[in-house]
Amino acid sequence: MNSNYSDVINSMVDVILSKIKKAVEDECSYDKTFTANIVTKLSDTKGLVSYKGTTHTVQSTIPFENGDLVRVCVPCNNWNDLFVVENRTVSQVHNKK
Repeated sequence: MNSNYSDVINSMVDVILSKIKKAVEDECSYDKTFTANIVTKLSDTKGLVSYKGTTHTVQSTIPFENGDLVRVCVPCNNWNDLFVVENRTVSQVHNKK
């Protein structure tokens, strides 16, 4: 009988943790940084990267070419305002002004 209670409690904990994780990921405004490859160079300051199966437009003051490995910032969890913070292929970093 105790194992049934344990299973129920473990199941409830898993659901609660899952809901908390989803809420934090979806609702909280925090910066996120990820590494991706430039798939398409649209201009000298704009390109497309692929991350987790989705293509995103990024802005950049750092020079890049197709195939370059870059680190991208998602400011305040705003996926419409991505920008490159580092080109790891040529070791150039975004300088804050």
